Parts: sequence; structure tokens; C-alpha cells
Amino acid sequence: MRLGIPGRRATAVWALLIVATVITGWLAETRVGVHWVAVAIVVIASAKIAAVMWEFMGVRFAPLAWRLLMGGWVLFTTAVVLSGHLLL
Repeated sequence: MRLGIPGRRATAVWALLIVATVITGWLAETRVGVHWVAVAIVVIASAKIAAVMWEFMGVRFAPLAWRLLMGGWVLFTTAVVLSGHLLL
């Protein structure tokens, strides 16, 4: 089933997701500023979630209310995780 996702765009997003995964893996192995590295990893993971939802789950083509709901969910979840991490 094709949802209107052009092959080039999907491939570019996939490549960016791979690069982001490699970066988070590299960051996880660093021992400098562990506290802020964890924050960076969570932010990158949230961006990856948003990219997957937007490009591969078809949220890009959804009505505005759904796009706002999904974007809000990612922001809310990220804020909860980061607030828990930053407050502890």
C-alpha cells in the first residue's frame, strides 16, 4: 500500500534516522558530561519518533487536529522524561 511517500524522501529520512542512531550510540559511549549526554540522547530519540510518525506512519497527511495531537504527545512525553531526569 502506498501512502504517497516518495521513495527519495523516505530513503533520506531513513538515512537520517540511521545517522541519528549512530550518533546516540557514540554519545552513549562517551564519558564526558554524562548528565547532558543523556539529555541529548532523549532529545535525539524524540526527534526520531517524530520523524517516524510524520514520514512512515502518515501523520503528515492526517488532519490538523491529529498532527497537533501527535506532535503534542511527543513534546509532552519528552518533557516528562527530561523533567524526571533533570530533577533527580
